[in-house]
Formats: sequence, C-alpha cells, structure tokens
Amino acid sequence: MTAEKRRQLRRFEGSTVSLALADGSRLDDVSLVSARGTTLWIF
Repeated sequence: MTAEKRRQLRRFEGSTVSLALADGSRLDDVSLVSARGTTLWIF
C-alpha cells in the first residue's frame, strides 16, 4: 500500500466503514480504529 493510500485511509479513523476482503466476503458496519503503518485495526 502506498503512503498516499494510507493517508487517505487515516481520514476514516473513528468512522463506521464496510470492508470487502480479498476472498470476496464483506465486513459491514465496523469501526475503523486505526490505519497506521501496514495494519488496519477494526472493531
């Protein structure tokens, strides 16, 4: 992931988001806790 993409993700920290995973499954209505480094923390 590029530094620019990480900066864009950080704007959503503290927000409710939906994620599409590589295997095609989805995680809907999760809180993006942190998007620092190469790790996403969700709850």
